[in-house]
Amino acid sequence: MKIILSIAFFIFSLGLFAQSEPKSVKKRKEQLEKQEETKQKMGKKAHEDGLDKHMKIQTKETKKRMKKNKKKSKRINNNRREFFLVRWFS
Repeated sequence: MKIILSIAFFIFSLGLFAQSEPKSVKKRKEQLEKQEETKQKMGKKAHEDGLDKHMKIQTKETKKRMKKNKKKSKRINNNRREFFLVRWFS
């Protein structure tokens, strides 16, 4: 009985020795997370700006061809076949 009580006391006392992080460490982690988030936002915005610039320098015919290929690739990636009449008469 003494052994069981001593083991139970030991197990419950382990929680008392646990230390929480100091405020400075928490603050630094939050600061690093915020920096990482802003870095990701900036990277995403730069990528979108690059795509816009790429589209602006294309000719009208090229834009049409790109749009057509985009639709076709989207259809293929969704595992959808073309309309049966298109397949029959192509």
